[in-house]
Amino acid sequence: MKATKKPVTINCWLITQEELDYIWNKAAIGMPGLLEFGSNLHGANVWIYRERIDEYDKRKGFGKVVSRIKTLEGDMLLDAGNYLLKGVLGEFYPCRADIFKKTYTIVPPKKKSKE
Repeated sequence: MKATKKPVTINCWLITQEELDYIWNKAAIGMPGLLEFGSNLHGANVWIYRERIDEYDKRKGFGKVVSRIKTLEGDMLLDAGNYLLKGVLGEFYPCRADIFKKTYTIVPPKKKSKE
C-alpha cells in the first residue's frame, strides 16, 4: 500500500542561533548562574539551555544555546537551523532543514488586494 500526504498548509519558522541567543541573553540579564529556563517560542513551550562542551568534564563550561520542545512523541531537540512546525491540531514539532526542504514547499504570502 502507498499513500500521499494531503496538501495541508501549516505555520513554520526557521530557528536561528541569533534568535536562541537573544532569548537566552534577555533572560540571563540580572540572573547570574542561569542554567535553563522555560520560554515561549512562536507559541510553543520550550526549554532553553546552554549545551555542555564536555558532559564528562563539567569544568569545560558551556557552548551554544539550544532548546528542547515537548511534542506528541516526547521531548525533542530544536536546534538552530531546524524548522519549528505547528501542525493541524495546534501541536508543535521540530523538523531538520534537509527533511523540510524535501517534504514542504514555502507558500508565498498572499498579495493584499487594492480597494
